[in-house]
Amino acid sequence: MARELEKRKNVEELAYIAKQLQDFVDKRDLSVNIAGKRYVLLEGWQFVASLTQLTPIVVRVQDLSTENVVKLPDGTEKKVKEIRWLAEVEVIDKNGNVVSRGFAIASSSESKRRGQDEYAILSMAQTRAISKALRNKFGWIMKLAGYEATPAEEAEAIRNELIEKRLLEKAVQTFIEKIRKETSEEKLQKWFDRLMKSEVWKKLELDEEKREMIINEVQKRLEEIRGERNE
Repeated sequence: MARELEKRKNVEELAYIAKQLQDFVDKRDLSVNIAGKRYVLLEGWQFVASLTQLTPIVVRVQDLSTENVVKLPDGTEKKVKEIRWLAEVEVIDKNGNVVSRGFAIASSSESKRRGQDEYAILSMAQTRAISKALRNKFGWIMKLAGYEATPAEEAEAIRNELIEKRLLEKAVQTFIEKIRKETSEEKLQKWFDRLMKSEVWKKLELDEEKREMIINEVQKRLEEIRGERNE
């Protein structure tokens, strides 16, 4: 009997927390709609932690930035730096015990991070790590309150990267079709020069496979045009 009463008490406490969370999020508009589903922003996750006397703490950040050398069709080389930060977060209870842990990375290669200062990318890595650490502990409470168990920051990042990837793949295919149809060496070279100065090319600088594919197609087509002209 005592066990049943304790179980009922726990269920009531969880329902209370879920209701408190729902009221807090809805009143402050702390959720976003992504593909018809509601995802809660970091502030909502931190609110749940405060209700249960848990605290997320950033315990480590690590600079994973790299600098790559990109070869251009004219034989010159260009250095491209990717700013990349890793953050580790622990969630501790009032006695200092670690009850959850989360890791996350943010990078300047992401569509929404390009051109941002390094501190902003580091801050996003920490935000994501906090979200992941809290998700590991409270994801099921979010579901109980009627939201998705993934933090909004993480869900939006995944969605943006998928959209970016699809758009780039479509752009590369369009470029290749254009290259193969071009009959003028001068026009092709001018078009490629403009492409290398465009925003699309900046996005491709960190995707070596797609970038090399376009460069190879340009070089191949230039050789074909020269060969056709000499026949």
